[in-house]
Amino acid sequence: MNQHTIKNTSLSKDLHHYAGQWVALSSDYSRIVAHGARLKDVVAAIPVTDRARVVYHKVLPHDADYAPVTL
Repeated sequence: MNQHTIKNTSLSKDLHHYAGQWVALSSDYSRIVAHGARLKDVVAAIPVTDRARVVYHKVLPHDADYAPVTL
């Protein structure tokens, strides 16, 4: 399990290294706890007791657009 401490308040500068991957962030968004190509691999890398305390996030490529929709 890789942990990467985020030193600034902008996640975009730290997360660009993980474009196209899933990351697990600490609940305070200060650390990247794990990363991988598939969500199931990232979840498996987190101890069972800590899984509810992380935020899972898909990092989009820098040239992708994101438009959330509520149905």
